[in-house]
Amino acid sequence: MVRQIMCVLTLAVLAGSAWGVTSYSTDFSEFSTGSFVGQQGWLGNAVSGLAGGSHLDEEIVDLNGNKVFRLSNAVTSGNYSYTHPTPPAIALAGESATGATHRQFTFSFDFRSTTADYQEGLVLTSPVGYRHSTASRNGLLYLSDTPTGLSVTFWDVMGGAFRSTVIGGLARTEWHTVSVSMLFNDGLANDVAALTINGVDYTGLTTWEQYYATAGGPQPVVEGVDGIIFRAAGAPVGSVAGGGFYFDNVQYSVSAPIQAIPEPLTMASLLSATAGLASYLRRRR
Repeated sequence: MVRQIMCVLTLAVLAGSAWGVTSYSTDFSEFSTGSFVGQQGWLGNAVSGLAGGSHLDEEIVDLNGNKVFRLSNAVTSGNYSYTHPTPPAIALAGESATGATHRQFTFSFDFRSTTADYQEGLVLTSPVGYRHSTASRNGLLYLSDTPTGLSVTFWDVMGGAFRSTVIGGLARTEWHTVSVSMLFNDGLANDVAALTINGVDYTGLTTWEQYYATAGGPQPVVEGVDGIIFRAAGAPVGSVAGGGFYFDNVQYSVSAPIQAIPEPLTMASLLSATAGLASYLRRRR
């Protein structure tokens, strides 16, 4: 058993050095109230503020004893090179040509409006599948307020054209859980994505690989994914200052490793050893 435990620990070190950190999550409890900038690695993809030194309308707030992240589009950035609320990068997921170590990327978060009132013009975008080093994205997730409630729109590319999947009528003051999963397959027009809103699945979605391949995008194949951002773009809407959306329970991860662990240390043996270690620790308790 000791030998088995040492095997697991050795594999964990090897996997960490070869693949990097494979997940990130936060409920913002470790943050201090005030600006997110400089806290827990949330600095954005390039600089710590917008051009001229101004920051977005963002903050960590204590909401009835629960810390959450607030963001609006009262202040916006028109460039992916300027800061947006951006958690740290993890290991890369994508097709083989991107140099990725994993095939699948999944992320989720909870969100709600800061008020029961309609906030006209409130729109935030979250590039689903974002790579820090290139500011590339593999899709867009729009969060907006409408006269009939909150709306979530997933934008992908099918047949060379952008298309939208819209889920609307969400209650403003209730928490909603959004999850997106992307599976990157080598070759064109075969990536698979799925969107889940409050436990309801929306399938048959894909990435932007056709856009990058046929529409003169910044790279010939879709870039890999190592994180997400929450982006305030477009024309600023001053009326939503101090409002916008609350976010909580942000998490994302990569899975389905491309590189296999060299024999005889296969993934199956790793899972078996991990199960053995868990069983051993339970008995020790």
